[in-house]
This record gives sequence, structure tokens and C-alpha cells, in this order.
Amino acid sequence: MFVRQAAVALLAFAFAGCPDSKPAPDRPGAGKRSARTKRQLASLPYVNWVPVRPEDRGRNGVTRHNPDRAYQGITLYNSLPRAKALVVDMYGRTLHSWSSARGQPTAAELSWHRIWSHLDFIGWHHVEATPDGSLYVILHMHGLLKLDRSSRPQWLVELGAHHDLDITDSGEIYVLSADKVRLRHGKQTLRILDDEVVRLGPDGKVRRRFSLLKVLQRDPRTAPLVKKKLDWAATQFAAGFAVERLMALVVQKNKENVQRTTAAFAEILTDRFKGTPRIRRMLMTSLLPMDPLHANGLQVLPRDVEGLGRKGDLLISVRELDLVLVVDPRTGKVGWTFGPGVLQRQHQPSVLDNGHVLVFDNGAFAKRSRVVEVDPRTRKIVWTFKTAKPADFFSPIRGGCQRLPNGNTLIVESERGRAFEVTREGSLVWEFFNPDLKDPFMGRKRAPIYRMTRLPPGYFPWLKRAAGENR
Repeated sequence: MFVRQAAVALLAFAFAGCPDSKPAPDRPGAGKRSARTKRQLASLPYVNWVPVRPEDRGRNGVTRHNPDRAYQGITLYNSLPRAKALVVDMYGRTLHSWSSARGQPTAAELSWHRIWSHLDFIGWHHVEATPDGSLYVILHMHGLLKLDRSSRPQWLVELGAHHDLDITDSGEIYVLSADKVRLRHGKQTLRILDDEVVRLGPDGKVRRRFSLLKVLQRDPRTAPLVKKKLDWAATQFAAGFAVERLMALVVQKNKENVQRTTAAFAEILTDRFKGTPRIRRMLMTSLLPMDPLHANGLQVLPRDVEGLGRKGDLLISVRELDLVLVVDPRTGKVGWTFGPGVLQRQHQPSVLDNGHVLVFDNGAFAKRSRVVEVDPRTRKIVWTFKTAKPADFFSPIRGGCQRLPNGNTLIVESERGRAFEVTREGSLVWEFFNPDLKDPFMGRKRAPIYRMTRLPPGYFPWLKRAAGENR
């Protein structure tokens, strides 16, 4: 527990207390120490458990369901700390599940996880399913796993997979990935995480990959955003700060673990780390908070969309730039852009049947979340969902949204472990609290839900047959 707290305190202290640090240039009033600290902590990897609000205690599973107004489908989701995914009905009853130990940490890696147990280093980050029951699983910063409907592993591709993936009609898979790169910026050589888009064949073999950082640096509309973020990163980070603050914080406590972690950190900075790729990526994302892009959403456009892009283009969310954009993966050129000055740390943009774009706007700095629908031709927001009281709907990190066939919107308030469905007018017609509790007796910690997907009732034809056979 102490080392976990020290790890978080390390970054807050190292960056907020740096005498030479300057205010981040992209936020008014950001010169205050507390503001800098919040931004640094907001860039940390996600945690696996979130506090349960007092008013939410005892609220587990489906707590509201209006069958006349809610879209009657089946729902796919996974709890972040678990290597398991579920399909549930509208009442929260499990219809099918997948689970697998494939790709989970080894005993040696778990010893590192005990040090960094606040990170999403185990379990499944995000899942997508196809009608035949295949499940595609993102193992955070470790790989992409494919299971059949009986949870038998089909393949595992090791790469720095994270956040999101999409599957085309031809079976190709696009997935976000990240790795450390050296970048010359001014007079400094920065070591940062660069996001890539990786395209794989149905067999899991990598066919193509490209650097999102390079794409953004080439476009005159997005290059200034990247430069501003790198300027800020260069003023906020020096390798010595992290090691010095870590040693000062822990003093004599957990000395062996501290020495071990410090040595690994120094090796990572100099590219000499001899540990497993999973540990390397884990330590990079926890000790090197230079994540200037932090892409977190990816969708392949299913058709040509006027004012947005062509079929096969990629709709991508770049959290740290408050940016949603369309990229042509064939040419690497940026098409449509939206977000800076409007969105704050957004997630899961998706194109709707009417050609508009739906986005979960976290509102990390406004301290209230909302879901917005944007007309890409005019760049105007044409629909918004938010609550009268900001505290009633606020997820500073993570979160998602899905427009349903009946016009309702499914929303995931990740940091509360909650999902809910609203009508166009904003009426609540379905609500779900993740029943996965860390301490079921006390009910004070709940597993977050990163995403939730409502599927049509007949999405899995075999599931209906299996349910009939079990009667």
C-alpha cells in the first residue's frame, strides 16, 4: 500500500514541486501548483477500482428498466480487473461469458504488479465481439488476444495494444498501440509514448502500422497542437526528478522494492531494460508520464460520409489534444478535425447513421461530463446530454457512448462503474451498476466499466440455440 501511494505521490510531488517548471500553456490559469498536479495525475494509467459513492451502496446490476422505452438488446461488457467478459440481458442476467488466462502476467511479472497494483496491468482492458462468438481482447500494453466462443485462444499478438480496436467486414483488425520513442525537440531528446495504428489480418499477422505522432506533425492544423504539448512536456520532465523524488519519499521503507524499481527505471531511460516487454511497458506508462497524444478511440468508417471522410478512413480520438480527427490510413493524411476549445479529454467518437459524430466529452477541467452529437459539415453541436447537477454525471477519465437503433443513447460513466440509457429528450430508461465489488461486504470499491456495447437481440444466432437447448 505504501509503495502504491508513494508512486502516485511521486509524480504529484516531482512535477508540482519542480522549481523550474512553467505553467502548461494550453490552459488558462494553469500556473497554480494544484492545477499542474491534477493534470499530471490525470495522465496516469487507469486504476482498477473506484470508490463507491455513499448513495450508490447497495445498487448493483440493473436498477432501472423501462421495457417500453429502452432498446431491448443484449449487452457486452467487461470489468477492468478481470480476464472475463459477459453478455447480459436487459435485466442483467448472464447469457454468455468468455474468460482466459492466456496473456495474463506470469508469477515474476505479478511480483512487479504487487508494487504497481494500482495500474490496469492485469485483466482485460477492452473487448469486441463478432456474431460467430469470436472475442477480441485488448491486454493493456501487452497484446491483442482472439478467443473463440468457447474461450479457446486462437492467437495472441504481442504489441503495446491499448484502449480501442475495430474490425472491418473483411475481418481485418485495426488496433491502437503504443511504444516508447526518442524524439528530438528543440535542444532536448524526449522519451515519449507514441501511438500507432496497427492493421492486422484475420490471422493476427501485422500487415501495416503507422505513427500517429508523425501524421499529426505533418498536418498544418494539428502540428501546432502537438508542438504546444511537446513544449509543455519538455519543461515538465527531467529524468533525474523521478528517481530523486522516489528515493526521498520512501526513505527506508520498502527499500528493496524501491531500489529494484529505480534500477529498472534507469534502464528504461537508457534503453537497457532486460525485463519482459510487459514489465517494460508497465513501467514506461507509470514512470514516464510523457504521453503527449494518448489516443483512446478508433473506428473504421463503414461508408462514405459527406463532410467527414471516405469508407475505410479512421475516426480517431486523441485525448491529450482534445482532438477528434479522421485519418486516411492509405495516405496518412488528416481529413476532418474537431475538438480543441470545445472538448475536454473526450472518448469514443463514432459516426451515426445520419452522418453525425457522437462523442463522450469527459469535461475533465469543467468537472462535468456530457455527450455531444456533432454535425461534421458545420462543426456545430446539434444535441447534448448532460445533467442539471454536474456531480450526477461526471467521469474525468474513461467513459463511452453508443447511439442505439431506437434513437436512445447508451452512456458509460466509468469512474462510477455505472451505465445508463437515455432517450433523445434525456429521460433515464435503463441503469446498471457494475456488481463486481472488491469488498462485497462493505461495498466501498467497484470495478470500473471502460466500455459497454448494446447488441441487437439476434446478434449471436448460436446464443439463442444454446439458450433453447438449456431449457
